Formats: sequence, C-alpha cells, structure tokens
Amino acid sequence: PEFPGSGVRVCAESILIAPAGQPAARSIFTTVSATCFSFPETPEIESSSSTRLVAAVRSGSKGTSAAVACERGLPAGSERLAFDGAAQTRVTFEVERERRAMKIFLAGIMQGSHFGTLVHDQQYRQSLRTILEAHWPQAEVYDPFAGHANSISYSRNRAREVFLEHVDMCRRADLVIAFIPEASLGTAIEIWEAWQHGRTVVTISPMVHNWVVLLASAKVYRDQEEFQAALHSGQIDSLVKKSKPD
Repeated sequence: PEFPGSGVRVCAESILIAPAGQPAARSIFTTVSATCFSFPETPEIESSSSTRLVAAVRSGSKGTSAAVACERGLPAGSERLAFDGAAQTRVTFEVERERRAMKIFLAGIMQGSHFGTLVHDQQYRQSLRTILEAHWPQAEVYDPFAGHANSISYSRNRAREVFLEHVDMCRRADLVIAFIPEASLGTAIEIWEAWQHGRTVVTISPMVHNWVVLLASAKVYRDQEEFQAALHSGQIDSLVKKSKPD
C-alpha cells in the first residue's frame, strides 16, 4: 500500500493480556513502519515508525481479533485505523517521520586475479564518487577502499572482520554501484548479497554475459560513459525507486 506516495508499509499487531488480579482487558497495539521514496526531486529515503494503543477490549467482547482497516484521504502524516470489535473503535494518530540520506555503496575490483599482494588501479572510485555526488548531493557514498587503503596487508582476522562488515553494508544500502572490468571475487559476493536482500545493484562491466553479473544486477553498463549517460537520463533513479527496499 502507498503511505503516502510510493513506498512500503508494514503493520504488526500484538495483544497484551492483563496480569492476574487486574481487571480483565486486552489491549491491542499496532506498530506501523514505512519506507518512502522521493526521486528525483528530493533524493532521500524517508522512513517512519509509530506505536500506539489503538484499542482496549474488555473480556467477553466478540470479534477482537479482526483485521485492521485503513482509511485513506486523511491529511498527510496521519492514519486512521479501525478494529471490528463488539463496537468499532477508531483512533487517529500522527506518524513521526525522519529523513535520512540515500546510502550508496561503491563496490569494485581491488585484488582481482592478481597472484601477489597487488591491487588494481583504484582511480575509478574517485571518478564514480564525483559523478554520484553531483547527481545526488545529499547521498552518503561509501567507498570501502578509502578507509582501508592498506587492506592488502591486513591479518586474516582483520580482513574477515572488514569484509563481513562491507558485505553487511551492501545488504542495507539503497544502491550498490559495482565496477568490475574483470572478475572480482569480493565484488561478486557483495552484489549477490545485495541482490538477495532486495537492494538495487547497478554494475559497470564489459562482462555483460556473465551469469553472476546478469542475475545480481538491475542493469549492466559496459563502461563509465554509458553509466553516466544513464544516470543523467534518470534511468537509474527509476531503478532505485522501482526496487523499493524495506
């Protein structure tokens, strides 16, 4: 359901039973959470969450487990819920909102297929970051290499810690941009996990027939020029909006 505009909404109902010795009553709480998108005018992710006591039903009443009915046409920021009980109970509550910046993870080749302790040229990261920040000025672009330029010398335990942290970030990012000019095991895992968790993955790679690239990516562009043209056309904005991650 739209809430309000495009997005995802979840309603969860819980029933609390009065403790022994207290007047018999059941209180029904409803938690409403939502993620809304506002592209391309305001490239932010908007999330909201609210928990309210919406009905208190005395013991002996019938129909207390009926579904919630949501009425539309109310002012923005409010939602009216109705429960079918012995008598219908209606309540309107304000939804508290908070805005957060769009989160972009900049994945891409580092070691690639090198046999030694070598890292590929990483200049592409600054180039892509500049393009992304120009298009989405308020977005948070995370470059995993920026804070780990010496990662090639990390211990096994430290490498595992950093890599798992980055994979988890890909699972939660609004958009993962992957630069893969050739095979990259780490990037393959990152985009796969992002795709498995419903995130939008856009890949820049000439490997347009590679199964992992094809399956995990919402779109594949052969080079940075093709990617930049798609970004300016609004095509990537549409991909992010369409995915609607939770």
